Amino acid sequence: MKQVQELQATLAKDQTHDVEDHKALDNAHEQIRKDQEAQAIFEKQVTVLQFQLSETDRRNKQLQAKVTKQAQQASDLQGQLAAEKAHNAEL
Repeated sequence: MKQVQELQATLAKDQTHDVEDHKALDNAHEQIRKDQEAQAIFEKQVTVLQFQLSETDRRNKQLQAKVTKQAQQASDLQGQLAAEKAHNAEL
């Protein structure tokens, strides 16, 4: 009879551990799911930021080209002005 009681106690203890183990596994699965969700959100944000950076770089290059063109035009106009002043001085 004592052995039966010991076996029942061991079985009850094992069942308690089994329930605790299942709960720990469920918690781990839930944490993995949350981590995967967070990673997916992070990756989406990285993709958006990479696109924005690409667009910003493209716009920056356009503006640099515009500045270069305007600097050349200013230089040309200064040259024309100097030539006109020289011509006027001759008159």
